[in-house]
Amino acid sequence: MTDLFIKGGVLMWPILLCSVAAITVILERSIYFLLHRDSSRLLKRAQEKMDARKFDDAAGILSKSKGPISRFLTAMIVERKLGEKEYTAAVTAGGEKILFSMDRGLFVLTLVERIAPLIGFLGTVIGMIITFIDVAGADGPVRAADLAGGIWQALITTAGGLIVAIPALFFHHLFDTCISRKAGTMKQMAGTLMVAIQGKKK
Repeated sequence: MTDLFIKGGVLMWPILLCSVAAITVILERSIYFLLHRDSSRLLKRAQEKMDARKFDDAAGILSKSKGPISRFLTAMIVERKLGEKEYTAAVTAGGEKILFSMDRGLFVLTLVERIAPLIGFLGTVIGMIITFIDVAGADGPVRAADLAGGIWQALITTAGGLIVAIPALFFHHLFDTCISRKAGTMKQMAGTLMVAIQGKKK
């Protein structure tokens, strides 16, 4: 493996850097989502309390979870006595903050999945150019083995770039799907809670 890395040339180093960045983000986000999970059982119990307009009881249930949905709904309940405009602004700001905390760092995966293959292709193109320059400058006949050897070495960077980009793309899609589902649940439960709060005010 080390031999292949060396034969890939200098552009293997930025590809390696991309892989380190991607792995760091994937591990950090995986740990984040594992530690900040919402319990469907607690959310269901809190929903029942909110439907019954027992907001303090709902907040007590939600406080047992560190999940983003639970934290968002707890903040909505705590701030429910604000004026309508202030409350709407606080809810919007709180939702954006929660979404940002879930989405943090994913731009790195976007960058890696786009730039790693390009670096790989660039390395291959440069390698092919060098190979054909050597062929053009050869004094005697060029053997197919010599030509093939230069080509496969040139292709190493393309393989390296794709090896890094594919997992980055996969986990990016996985995290995005998770965030979208949580955002949908947040929106649905927040709407129900707001209707219940406004109904109680009336």
